[in-house]
Amino acid sequence: MKRKVGVMVLGIFSILAVSLSLQAAEFVNPQYLIETKDLMAKMGQPDLVIVDVRIPEAYELGHIKGAINISVKLTQGTVKGVKEMMLPVADLEKLLSSKGISPDSYVVLHDENVQDFSTLFFWTLNMLGHKKMAVLNGGYQNGQRKVCPYLRKRPSFLQQNILPSTIPLNWQPLRM
Repeated sequence: MKRKVGVMVLGIFSILAVSLSLQAAEFVNPQYLIETKDLMAKMGQPDLVIVDVRIPEAYELGHIKGAINISVKLTQGTVKGVKEMMLPVADLEKLLSSKGISPDSYVVLHDENVQDFSTLFFWTLNMLGHKKMAVLNGGYQNGQRKVCPYLRKRPSFLQQNILPSTIPLNWQPLRM
């Protein structure tokens, strides 16, 4: 019975993996998706700007080598009393130029892996008329798995000691 369930779970994950990879193949505008190997081939080109749109804390834990961090939240603000609206064009242009992004830049966007924030940032660039851009297919996690050069910083934390005496001798894990 356990083997049967394991085979079923494996089958479901296999179907899911195939369908996700087919999504990129069936994407309406595949020129706006970039694969990790293609990004690696572009590394070092002067017009390439890799933008990590994750929160700064995630960026600090590790990011693709050469990527800059512009959290998508920096492109949003309260406009006419409405929260999380796209900032006015002048503010966005000032933000992007302060990060080294020009109209000639080829901007590659990525977030964790679900690409919610990178596609929102893509939309923002599109609204500004930027033409040279793409979203990293699979996001940071995919790039990391496929050996895209990345930097990792270890989180700093205060080491804590857990004393065995604080755990009851009769402690048992919960069973579901």
